[in-house]
Amino acid sequence: MSDNLRRIVLPTIYDYFSKPRKKQALRYIAWWGNSFEKWLQWEIVFALEPVMQKMNGNPWDYEKWRIEHRTTVKCRTKTKRRSKRIQWDMVMLGAEPLYLQFKIRCPCWVAPTKFWVGANSLTNDVRHVRRFRRGSAAALLFVLEHENAQINFEHKPVPSPAVASPKKIELGRIWCEACEKDQKMWARIYHWTNDL
Repeated sequence: MSDNLRRIVLPTIYDYFSKPRKKQALRYIAWWGNSFEKWLQWEIVFALEPVMQKMNGNPWDYEKWRIEHRTTVKCRTKTKRRSKRIQWDMVMLGAEPLYLQFKIRCPCWVAPTKFWVGANSLTNDVRHVRRFRRGSAAALLFVLEHENAQINFEHKPVPSPAVASPKKIELGRIWCEACEKDQKMWARIYHWTNDL
């Protein structure tokens, strides 16, 4: 499935956000510098829906999809086994289900520590994705960057993404409120999978 993620899902999302109208929306979001995770979640639904409608039968039957879908997984601590609930941002069900987690980041804005560490952090999402065995899973990180404000994975607790340098979605020059000047900005989509 990770092959289908790289071959179909990610290019579909990239093409969707590369359209002039969506690039304009991303320019507004970059200018605001606020969280846009919920907006991104629904936009990804709109991007993938036409593809999902064509994926009937084996191996994909993506007529059924859910937002904020919970699963229970078994975890082992040092002393005992227990169950833990994971909430996925989007799940595409069918013969080969795909479980997705989304995160967003604008590196020039001061981010809360919990982006990297904590219950709802990127690190936690990536850990859950890599351990998940009930279907294919991926964590997608959507980043709005500009020069001198790029995401750096070298000294962070999260492992390097599956693609070290994904294609940029060029957004042109935008006012960056954090830097207080116009910047040439772009968007990137990083991802991690469980490689089932």
